[in-house]
Amino acid sequence: MAKKIQAPLSSNTPTFSSSNLSSAIDILQESAKYLERDKDRKFLHDIELILYRSKNSHFRIVFLAPFNFGKSTLINAILGAEVLPSKAIRTTGIPIEIKYRKQEGIETEITLRSGELIKQNSSNILSEFAVLDRKGKPRSDVDSIEVFSCNRFLKRKIQLVDLPGTNDSHRQDKIIKDEVLKSDLIIQVLNANQAFTLDEQEKSKQWLLDRGIKASIFVVNKMNQIEDELDRKEILDDATLNIKSINLSLPNWAKFIYRVDALPALKATKEKHFLSLLKSGIIEFRVHLSTFIYFHKKIKIYHDLMRISSLLSSIKKVLDIKIASLNRDLNALIRERQTTIKKEKQRQDFFISEVENRIQQYRNWLSVEALTKVYETEFAEAIENHSDNTWRDNKFKFVVERYVDTIESIIKKATLEFRKGDPERITISFPNRPNEV
Repeated sequence: MAKKIQAPLSSNTPTFSSSNLSSAIDILQESAKYLERDKDRKFLHDIELILYRSKNSHFRIVFLAPFNFGKSTLINAILGAEVLPSKAIRTTGIPIEIKYRKQEGIETEITLRSGELIKQNSSNILSEFAVLDRKGKPRSDVDSIEVFSCNRFLKRKIQLVDLPGTNDSHRQDKIIKDEVLKSDLIIQVLNANQAFTLDEQEKSKQWLLDRGIKASIFVVNKMNQIEDELDRKEILDDATLNIKSINLSLPNWAKFIYRVDALPALKATKEKHFLSLLKSGIIEFRVHLSTFIYFHKKIKIYHDLMRISSLLSSIKKVLDIKIASLNRDLNALIRERQTTIKKEKQRQDFFISEVENRIQQYRNWLSVEALTKVYETEFAEAIENHSDNTWRDNKFKFVVERYVDTIESIIKKATLEFRKGDPERITISFPNRPNEV
């Protein structure tokens, strides 16, 4: 039996079970059958990402920010060690996944598209394989980059992902949106010198909220570069006000915005300077982040359902358009068929009426009164001259066949028009002349 989970994060969070998630996934997979491979590949791709996330047992945290906002430095500060290079260069060309391993030290694995695996017992190799070129493009031969560490924070089945900058290129944006959809938590890094710009707000809406992703934490970095305390307060207040306008899904007790000076925090860690470490904000952030992760894992189903629901809503709009288009086409075909049937009925009535009229003309001509009026004298003379057979074959039979031909011609025309095959011929037999007594 599916175990029900009540989210402890918020009293407003509803109760869901694993059976709810299983049903939602079934609906999602079923909806994929009605999507077109080329035209709807974005939705098909998003379905694959969500299915990947639902099966991933690790807690995946991605760091989202423009270039040079300090994502890599913040990751190092959280881990308390320089796992990633954090120089002010466009290092993160493709996502770098930081994972746990038991062995001491750091190991980097570069998987090339050719299948070749490159390993190095440090992260220095990232400057060669993860860097963007002068045109802002990543290396085309690199498939994935993973950095392994025995860090205690990662030991709790946590994965960190250092994403490319959100202001690098359109191609990078697509990669980022894919990684965001696969994640459990998004940490958005803000720069105190330009905290939560309109571009960042718009991307938060399009990339996160509109896709059912509401678990997001904001970190204001580089506040130590702002000298005046009033300016620092104003920056934090403005960022907080803008973030509050976003419908986040966070517990009532949790903060959604933190001040962390990443570089001073990392420096203080190396120097083991506790007061500087405390002042940087990293200690408070680590505690809150660990608590958040603990409770967030308990309602993973809820967040999975939020994303599936959002994607299904978008797919429904697409399918509704397809259904409306199909209905229009079907209605057009029905109208066209009804018009054709109406025309065929009119032609059918015409042919029936025409055949009946010609048969009636033939009957009228064959009536005793009509035959007597026209042929009585001629036929009497033919009998008297013993030439009635000749008269019948040369004159009377010719007129009969002419009436038959007119009937047959209209029937043949009808069968050709309605594609019914050749009709049988009308046979008229004439009796032999009676023997004389």
